Amino acid sequence: WMNARRDGAGYLPDPRDPQASPPSELYVAPRSGGVPRQLTRLGVNVQSAEWSPDSRRLVLAADAHERDEYTYERADLWTVDLEGQGQVKRLTDDGYYHRAPSWSPDGRGLVFIRSQGLSVVIASKQNHGSPVDVFRMSAAGGTMENLTAHWDLIPQSPGYSPDGESVYFSGALGGDGHLFRAGPPGGKVERVT
Repeated sequence: WMNARRDGAGYLPDPRDPQASPPSELYVAPRSGGVPRQLTRLGVNVQSAEWSPDSRRLVLAADAHERDEYTYERADLWTVDLEGQGQVKRLTDDGYYHRAPSWSPDGRGLVFIRSQGLSVVIASKQNHGSPVDVFRMSAAGGTMENLTAHWDLIPQSPGYSPDGESVYFSGALGGDGHLFRAGPPGGKVERVT
């Protein structure tokens, strides 16, 4: 890690050292005020936290390899159970880059963006980037289903329809932003706008 120099501020702290550059962990505080309770102790930045529909769990993305300067674009999905001790469970650990998780209306499923991380692209000596796709899986983890495998654009911000039957997401087409829908398993991606 090169500790770059900022104007008049000296050198930046070493990002490999959690004491010098503390991570952004996840906390929850009572609405009425009080002392926040720390939910994660991953030692790396927590991102994209979202409440489950019943408010008993959170899903988030975090890169456990964030402090390794030779690992790029690798974030996994985690859940935090707010009941009892607030157990943190890792759902993915496959070297891919997972982000933007969102719950199904019944709280049993997740939809998210998944792509090959830059480290995987480099290690496999690819001369091209990776497809970026919308996936869904059980909120307990397990098998993932690619909803956009035959769709050739870059999806953003996926979320379930209120009935849980479809997944909506945005994407750019011809310089304009549009809304798209992936229906039941095996269905085609449709442009909504």
